[in-house]
Formats: sequence, C-alpha cells, structure tokens
Amino acid sequence: MNVGVSFSIFGKRTCVMGGAATVPEERHFAQCAENGIERVELIIMEGYISPGDMALARRIRRVADACGIAVHSVHGPSGWPTNGHWLGDPDEDARRRNVQERCHAIEGAAALGARYMVVELEAYDQWPYWPHGQAAQQRFPHAWDQWRRSFDGLLSIAEQAGVTLAIENVDGVAYERLPALLAGLTRQQVGVCFDSSHATYGNAFWDQFDMLAPYIIGTHLSDNDGLPGGAWVDRHWQPFTGTIDWPRLIAGIATRSPCDCINLEVLDRENPQITPELVGALRRIATLITQEKQGVSSSDWSVT
Repeated sequence: MNVGVSFSIFGKRTCVMGGAATVPEERHFAQCAENGIERVELIIMEGYISPGDMALARRIRRVADACGIAVHSVHGPSGWPTNGHWLGDPDEDARRRNVQERCHAIEGAAALGARYMVVELEAYDQWPYWPHGQAAQQRFPHAWDQWRRSFDGLLSIAEQAGVTLAIENVDGVAYERLPALLAGLTRQQVGVCFDSSHATYGNAFWDQFDMLAPYIIGTHLSDNDGLPGGAWVDRHWQPFTGTIDWPRLIAGIATRSPCDCINLEVLDRENPQITPELVGALRRIATLITQEKQGVSSSDWSVT
C-alpha cells in the first residue's frame, strides 16, 4: 500500500504552464520526489487544471513522469447550490452542463493516467449549508434524485475512459444511501473516497467508516478538532494533530478496504508546500501500515 498526497497542499498558485488555470509546476513534483512521495492526486476543476484542457493535462503528465511521480487519482469539479457547478442542480440545463464538465474532467483524468476520479456526494438538501445549523433559506427536496441522475450519466463515460469513479462522503449528506447504490455496480465502475475530516461532523465517525469500508478505493485523509454542531469546520489538518484515532483508522483501511493508496488531503494556507512535519506524518502512517502487515495488534502499535 502506497501513501500519497493531494496537490491541495500547494494551494492555488500563479500560473506558469499556460492557460488561465492555476496548475501543477515541475518544482512541486520535484518536492514530492525528493521526499519519497510517488503517488499524487491532482485537481481538475475551475481554478486548477481546467476541465477539457487536454493539451495541458498531457503536458502535466509528461512533467510528472519525468519526476517519477504517478498521478494516482484526480479530484473532479466540486459543486453546491450557488457555485454554478452543482450536480444536484434543480435547473435541468445547469445540471446537464455540470455533468458535461465532469465528463471533460474524466477525459483529463485518463490523459493524466489516473486510476480514479473523485465525485463528491453533492446531495445538499438546503441552502445555506455551511456553517451547519443555519435556518434554511431554500430547500431542495429532490437533490438526491438529481445528483443520482447526474452520477448515472457519468458512469458509461468513465468506463469508456478506463477511469473508476470514487464517491466522496460529504459532511452531513446521506452517506447511508451509498451501499445500496454501490451494490449494483462493480468495483471497476465505482467505489468510495473516504474523507476523514468530513466524517468527524456529528457523532458517527466509526459508524460511517464501518459502513463504507468495504467500498473504499481512495482517501482524503486529514485531521479535525471534531467540534459539535455549528462550530464544526472542515479543517484539513495534518494527521496526528486533531481528534481522529489514526492507528484505528489506518488499521481499518489496511484490513477492511480494497484501497491500495492512502492519500492525504491537507491544507496549510500559511505554508503551502511539503513540510518536514507533513513528511513526518506520512512516515508515521507508513509505519502503521507496516505494523499492520506484520500482524501487530493496533492496541500495541507505536509510531515514531
């Protein structure tokens, strides 16, 4: 099992490789290589690699290949009410346009050599949605059905492109519906991208993990302070800095899921780079994986 990082760690940058999007630079791939990181997740969405810019995707793949880095996954466009990219949009023209945007992202993922593309579970049933606990100004009772229609429309495109879709759990959205959806599809078609920070919302972290574990093919791992209700924020903290039980989580992923690459999705807006602290967290996770393979009980695990 490999351990990799999302290029979210590098933040949004000034473009140097062409086009209007902010895109990965050679020095970022080099940073990964210098620190022993061989797998990465890139971002195809507005503000990063533009969906549909195939020439740019192919160029970035050449840069990654030259640095010995594999693009293991892609985070596709992300949408919600009011941002114009929502897969659950009740406006049918907008919904179809957003499905087409994801289709372009799937093509980009294939050009980058990615094994899977993350699609968020965007079945938001009210707005405002963040911060949680606000009174609804607008409700969307058919959001799940609209999102499901959109997702179903992506499946054949992804299959033709050789890209597996990974549904990301979103804080407060009905993850309980996912097993029934996934039961009718193959692992080559779809799985789950487990976001650990999102799962800290509410009091059902392990219930959520236990339900989704058999389907986890990718991860967005980060830590969180686990504050309740409206105080909750998607922190994207570095592992081992918050409230998540990391030995238990890594043991669960290693033994109960088909995931073969644990990916961190951490954000450090003040210092957007691969830091020694991040490398230390990656090594601690690798140690936990090794101990699991050696049959050491998670209660006896130690990390340095």
